[in-house]
Amino acid sequence: MAKRQSSNSVEHPWPTDATAKQLYGTAFRCAEPDCREPLYRKNSATGQTLLNSRIAHICARSENGPRWDAAMTEDDNRSADNLLLLCQKHASEIDDTPDDFPVPLLRGWKRAQLAEHERCRQGWEISDEQAAEVTRLSFTLEQLVDAITDLMPFSPRQRSRTEALDLADARLHAGRRERLSMVASDRVEDVLRWTAALPDPAVEVPLGQLRVLVAPMGAGKTEQAARWFEAALQDARDDDAVAVPVWLEAREAVNGLEDAVRSRLGQDPKAVCCVVVNDLERIDPVDADRLLSEARQMVGVWPMVAILATAQPGVTADHTVCMEVEAWAIERGAELMRVASGTDMPWRLWSPETTELVRRPLTALALAGRLVAGGDTGVSRLQLLRDLPRTIVQSRRPRDASPQVWQALERLAIRILQEHGPVPAEAIGNESEVWQLTDTRLVVEHDGVLSFALPAFEQYFGAHAITSGTFDIESAASRASFPFWRYAIAFAIATRPDSAQREQLLCRVARTNPAALSWVLNEIKPNQSHHPVTTRTQDTLPASAPTAANPDSDNAEADPAIASASWLREAFEALLEGYGPFAASLAPHHEGRLLQWGAHLNAGYLTVSEHWENTTPAVVSLPDFSHLRELRPGGWRSSRMFPEPAGDYSRWQWARDRILATLTDAIQRRTLATSVGTHLTHERLWVLADFAMSTAGTRLQRDAIALGDLRQAVAAMMETVNTSVSATWQHIGHTVSSADIIWLNEQLAHQEGEALLRPWPPSDLVGTPRMRWQGYSPDTAVSMTAEILAEAVAGYRDLVETNLPAFGPALGLYSLLPARVEGTITYSEAPGEYPPRLNFAWIPDPALDPRAPTPVELRTENEPGRRPYWHTPKGPRPASRTAYHIPMLEDGITPLGNTRPSTNLAYEWLARDLHALGWLKDPTTFHE
Repeated sequence: MAKRQSSNSVEHPWPTDATAKQLYGTAFRCAEPDCREPLYRKNSATGQTLLNSRIAHICARSENGPRWDAAMTEDDNRSADNLLLLCQKHASEIDDTPDDFPVPLLRGWKRAQLAEHERCRQGWEISDEQAAEVTRLSFTLEQLVDAITDLMPFSPRQRSRTEALDLADARLHAGRRERLSMVASDRVEDVLRWTAALPDPAVEVPLGQLRVLVAPMGAGKTEQAARWFEAALQDARDDDAVAVPVWLEAREAVNGLEDAVRSRLGQDPKAVCCVVVNDLERIDPVDADRLLSEARQMVGVWPMVAILATAQPGVTADHTVCMEVEAWAIERGAELMRVASGTDMPWRLWSPETTELVRRPLTALALAGRLVAGGDTGVSRLQLLRDLPRTIVQSRRPRDASPQVWQALERLAIRILQEHGPVPAEAIGNESEVWQLTDTRLVVEHDGVLSFALPAFEQYFGAHAITSGTFDIESAASRASFPFWRYAIAFAIATRPDSAQREQLLCRVARTNPAALSWVLNEIKPNQSHHPVTTRTQDTLPASAPTAANPDSDNAEADPAIASASWLREAFEALLEGYGPFAASLAPHHEGRLLQWGAHLNAGYLTVSEHWENTTPAVVSLPDFSHLRELRPGGWRSSRMFPEPAGDYSRWQWARDRILATLTDAIQRRTLATSVGTHLTHERLWVLADFAMSTAGTRLQRDAIALGDLRQAVAAMMETVNTSVSATWQHIGHTVSSADIIWLNEQLAHQEGEALLRPWPPSDLVGTPRMRWQGYSPDTAVSMTAEILAEAVAGYRDLVETNLPAFGPALGLYSLLPARVEGTITYSEAPGEYPPRLNFAWIPDPALDPRAPTPVELRTENEPGRRPYWHTPKGPRPASRTAYHIPMLEDGITPLGNTRPSTNLAYEWLARDLHALGWLKDPTTFHE
């Protein structure tokens, strides 16, 4: 506690000061008769015991308060006869109101103090050694508190409120400066002032609510959260009833959000408290979902808490709590560039691509830095994101950095990306090695764990680990690692100056995980062109093309058509290899090998045909022809003519588009492979059996089909299949192909008994309903819908694991499993007119057995007066550009009465996931 000192008051150490020692007997308490204030305290610096008192001068007083008496020398004025030991409180009272304490009163106190002193001396003579011992053993309450504090762990409650507010403000400011690392140091304060002056209001998060800011990297979501946090800081300064706000990086809260908040506050969040949880995408998706679940529970338990989280698209949050960060106006982005660079961008550098870049703060700042360095604006978003950490790293590199430091940064990036969080310092090296990392200012240490100062650094050094060979790109692109390594993979590929190296990396990614390849293509956004008059020659082929690597292969140099088709086929085969066993369904094969291609090149247009049976050589030259029928006698089929792809990454776009067309057809026709005995297999079997019996003119029973009659009908259809190249059947708007009949015939071999039963029981209400859903009672609707959902989840998992095993967690719903399903079936006021609505939520639960049936809990609700589902105004759902369009809520109508309801749901979920990855142009909804 600070002490006010006057000109006639001093502190004297005990017991070395003679004056204080003389007054030892009265020094135990204040001279004021009714005061029992102890007068000793410990000097923490010297270990001495000091008088916790003020020494008042009795005689040197006047009507105007304390003064030095000219008739007294300084020594007389400070002599024992003229001094009075008082506690802080009473000494201050004498200084402030001297008229209330006349000299006779003070002399009376002095006489009493001396009398007490004499009584003590008569009963106890004390030597200097004894006085020193008493001093050593003496302590006050303040000393006791200090000693206990030194022994106990640090708690935020030990800070004063002002200190806590100042610390939170300092952290906020440091974070902002860190995010402006790419800006020249002399322009940082200008950018901070410009940002603070923006007229946008802070995000609104009501008390007792959770909100999630969702935006891609560089959209400014962290700055919006900072503005909200700053407003909360000001509220806390203005009102002591408001708690100091809490800013947490998601990795700091991964072990428990409420515990992290309580640890930062030093107490339960009982008062009004704003909490920011930043960068959810930097932790494992399962941990992120659990953290959001904890946030929802926390605002329910502590209704005065408001939580704002930030995440990139794909977060598993209810759409009612998500807030999209809108792109900036072009004018605002241009102004930020001007402030950051100190100059206006010349009009000649503006382009359609530039206008898109300035609509995001991070890319606008990166573009400004590029202009200051003398670069141009003809760059992609990925290139800016890739160059951003490189620019910062180069500006911060220590002069004496050794190659070992760079290798340690790569190792740290690998550990963080693989373990989805900070890494213990001892796992990286000894103290000296850790100090070298933190000295780079690229790495920060907190509570014994290491992390990078900016998320982009993880991906930057992860990319270096890939290109240096420290970490295999196959491991980075694997189904488990790809969600965290995606930008590192894109950076590694885009930074290769040699096209052959880029193509080699792309081939390795495609063979490992087609989902990763598609995402990289979407991010790189190649400048693909199909020039109708440009013919690819041996000189223009990339060095990675098969003909360039092997000039003697089948006259490739003499026939550019073979060279071009071989170049395309390499990418096509790499992607098919990534699809695994499903490749045979995506492209015609013979005896396990891709069919032979015939190629013809003319005026920039390439024609590719497939042979019925030949597989070697892989590509041959075809003569000029005007129609495919001219080649059919030679065994050629399915001719395609298209502009010859040219430019970086163009063959990968072509190969993906070709596979995408076949995959889309399989999804729309719901013909992907399924395991024997699953409900999806049973539903497809029933639909095809129904078609076969109807085509044969056999009258069907309602709930079963006689297997004898079915086998007879299918045998007749197989005769047509075996005697034709391709056959189709049509009946009442449905079309069935040879492949469908072959599949049906194979499935019948596994059927036992006399009849094939309908997959789902018919309606349970008496009478013939006009609409299918009208025949089900509410109880039956709940139980059957729950079973349909459980079988749909099992079918979805089977579709992924049987056909797309390499995609794995890149598929949104698959990354969420195992999960429970909870929802409602809501009946409108006119159940005879409108079907009941089905709304349910996915609730991830890692404790569930992924192979066990999915737990589904449904209940019914009646909402009279509410409009039916399809009359409710709804805007289109924006499709995520990332690979992680993870669902949380589903809504629609009940699938009751459909022939294959589980199949329709499973395919809808799969189509949505593939669309998010770029492997399906449009998500599909299936109806009977």
